Amino acid sequence: SSGRMLLEVVRRFTPVAPAGGISVCDVRDVAHGIVTALANAPTGRSFVLAGRNVTYLDLWRHFADIAGGSRPLCRSGPLMRIVAGRAGDVWGRLTGREPDVNSAAVKLSDQFHYFSSARAQRELGYQIRPLEESIRDAWRWFQEYGYV
Repeated sequence: SSGRMLLEVVRRFTPVAPAGGISVCDVRDVAHGIVTALANAPTGRSFVLAGRNVTYLDLWRHFADIAGGSRPLCRSGPLMRIVAGRAGDVWGRLTGREPDVNSAAVKLSDQFHYFSSARAQRELGYQIRPLEESIRDAWRWFQEYGYV
C-alpha cells in the first residue's frame, strides 16, 4: 500500500525507485465519491474513483520531502530489476518467507497503474485533493497513531 511505502521510504535510504507508476488517491476523496455515487448516480452506472497518476520516483521523492527521509536518486534500470527480482526469489526460497522484492513484485512495479476519474469528476463532481496534502495528512496520522 502507499502507506507502507511512505513508512519504508522514511525509515531507510532507498536510492532507487521502481520504474513504473501508480494512481494515488486519498481515502477521504474516495469515501466522499462513494457516498455521492450512492446518492446521485443512476443504478448500474460505474465510476473509477482514482487519484493522481505519478511515477514511483516522483511519489517517493514527495514522501521524502514531506516526511523527512532521503530522496531516491533515480528509477531502477532493467538489469538491476532482473538481478533484484531473482535475488529476492532465492532469498524467499531459503527463508521460507516472501521478501518485499522478488520477481513478481518487480514485474508489478514496472507497470504504470494509472487510472482516470474523468467520468466521476464530470458526472459526480468528484474532486481529487493535492497529492502533497494527502501525503502530509497521512504522515501526521502515522505519527499520531505510533507507526513512526
